[in-house]
Amino acid sequence: MSLALGISISTQRIDAGLPPIFGEDFMWELEWAGNVMLLAEGSGIDNKTWDLDGTDYAPAAVGDVEAEGYFDLDGSSDIQPLTQDINDAYSVAFDGTDDEVNANGAGAVISGDLGSVSMWFKMNVAANSLCLLYFEVDSNNRLLIYHHGGRNEFTMEHKGGGTERAIIDTTTVEGNGWHHLAYTWDTAADASVLYLDGSSIGTGQAADFTGTISNVSIGYRYNGGMYFDGKLNDVSLYDDVLTAGEVTAIYNNGAPTDLSSHSGLVGYWKFEENTGTSVADSSSNSNVATLVNGAAFASDTP
Repeated sequence: MSLALGISISTQRIDAGLPPIFGEDFMWELEWAGNVMLLAEGSGIDNKTWDLDGTDYAPAAVGDVEAEGYFDLDGSSDIQPLTQDINDAYSVAFDGTDDEVNANGAGAVISGDLGSVSMWFKMNVAANSLCLLYFEVDSNNRLLIYHHGGRNEFTMEHKGGGTERAIIDTTTVEGNGWHHLAYTWDTAADASVLYLDGSSIGTGQAADFTGTISNVSIGYRYNGGMYFDGKLNDVSLYDDVLTAGEVTAIYNNGAPTDLSSHSGLVGYWKFEENTGTSVADSSSNSNVATLVNGAAFASDTP
């Protein structure tokens, strides 16, 4: 995702040492991945610095961004990049009893052999198991993401051909606000990775999947309960493996970003309707999800 930001400055005024005015000379591209790219340099002062306000700034080299995500223009003056403004006013609340979100139509575009999931969650304290996401072909080919409150275990189960692989982590995620989860799987590489709040917290294996996925459940396990107690937001599914850098960018220091331009996106439910029971799929596949048994929109987001 990138934002082309046009900065138009009169080079004549710069060369004369006068304050700049807007013209049509320069453009910077600020990429959400953290790059700064000079698209058209113009004249500037010796073609090396920009005089923006009576102070000379050397243009940043491509990719010259400090670790904190600030653009370094002259080696000492840091300018904070623009944040991406997205409409993220609502999530979906689950009561832990029978609330569900059904997205079965997306099953045909999800691969059990290669893919990723990204989602935000705010989990209430519970002694039982709470399911965040579940999809299956049958009992021998499925993916289950859940938390067991009694054991404080956050578990990703990937089961293919009857062989179950799991990643288990004991980081406390109950009753302490919003968190971001990402999970990737690749059966060809026999690899899976679990990320929490932008950082990898576990790796594992992934067994070969067989069949076409038919049941996709958000906030509960199909025919198995495990009803989620809390809120979920911005659930997205991919047909490729998100890299560590992409997961960090999606986490975005705790602020949701728009994911609709990702080439591997196959399902994306943002929950911004705030009315009715239908949830639009913001990927190109348009598989509408449905709120069931009282799952409701909530004005609580990361």
